[in-house]
Amino acid sequence: MTEPAGEPKTAAFRLQFENPPQFTIAYKDKEGLFRFFKKKLDDWNIPLKATYFIDLDGDQIEINDADALLGIVILGGDALNITVCGEVDKADSCPEFNELRNEA
Repeated sequence: MTEPAGEPKTAAFRLQFENPPQFTIAYKDKEGLFRFFKKKLDDWNIPLKATYFIDLDGDQIEINDADALLGIVILGGDALNITVCGEVDKADSCPEFNELRNEA
């Protein structure tokens, strides 16, 4: 197959790791759940503002407090996929990173 001549093109790739980090939280209340969640993020140097959950409608739900996290746990079922914005695409897919950079 040959490449047609013309304008430069780009291709975007999103890597899915075979063994992404995962953890389980045992909790008694939403504050304990949120506290442990934030601690795990801190252990991996991930700012809370860089995380969000995508619901079944494709909407992004910010994880900004205990109520939001508990709602995600209730909505998400047994295993939750939490998205973490990366530095490579922070301007396009995660505007919060620009805010974080300005706060630092």
